[in-house]
Amino acid sequence: MTSTPPRGAGASVADGPRRVLVGVDASSDAAAALHAGACAATAIGAELLALTAWAETPPLGVELGVDADRVVIERLQREVEPIAAVFPSLPIRTRVVHGEAARALLTAGMDADLLVVGARGRGGFPGLPLGSTAMLCVLHAPAPVLVVRSSSSGPAFDAADAPGSRRVVVGVAAATTHSAAALRDAARAAQELDASLEVVTAWQAPEQLPGPVPAVTDRVRTTAAARQAAAVREAFPDGPPPRLRETLQEGGAAAVLVAESARSDLLVVGGDSRNALTGVLLGPVALTSVMHASCPVLVVRGGRRG
Repeated sequence: MTSTPPRGAGASVADGPRRVLVGVDASSDAAAALHAGACAATAIGAELLALTAWAETPPLGVELGVDADRVVIERLQREVEPIAAVFPSLPIRTRVVHGEAARALLTAGMDADLLVVGARGRGGFPGLPLGSTAMLCVLHAPAPVLVVRSSSSGPAFDAADAPGSRRVVVGVAAATTHSAAALRDAARAAQELDASLEVVTAWQAPEQLPGPVPAVTDRVRTTAAARQAAAVREAFPDGPPPRLRETLQEGGAAAVLVAESARSDLLVVGGDSRNALTGVLLGPVALTSVMHASCPVLVVRGGRRG
């Protein structure tokens, strides 16, 4: 394993600063993740740790007989250099680890404030919406995970975007620990991005109905509105943040959030903790959002530090 000291001002990891961890593998999605991670680290006053892991012999893009460690280290440094030029005061640390990428990121991310990954790396099967490393990080990381695509990195991570025009959307179903954590993280992200915050709750009449039944649909919609209001009150007992808007939308939750992502800069969803009976690590709405959203997706779990 190779590690370099932080570039720029800042304390070492051992001193316990806030940290944003980014997985880097020379893919276009990883480059977008590195830029998004630098923006996030700057916003929260954290250091940036760019980590590359390789278990192949030789790694992708490295010829046989070449000093693979040296090539991988130099490649990581080249990927970080443009970020250091754009963010000269940001403390940046690089690390190369021998081993499987997801395991290395999950281990290094145990004390991270945020883990940022590209949706797809260099390997795997073309056409899949989410690579195995990103999937494992979303399923198992205790820290919030930001999933970024190069084709949809979003103006929220572009310094040239006009402040005040950005939009953060958070999906809420009910007042739960995960919803409260997602709401609070979404509010922090909206503040840091100078964005509006839209709390979206989907509702849907029972499919068994033969046709529109106003009394039933009104009851379902009213229940959804009450759950949304309760979730907002639980997350913000002293009152909601400015520029927060609550909306109800008819349809399946996953479909509604994926549609909302097309006109958003960031989508925030709550992750489900492991269920002792079903073994579920991430709910279907969050998983579908991560796989198909048009903008970066932040997955937040309850019961974490910070």
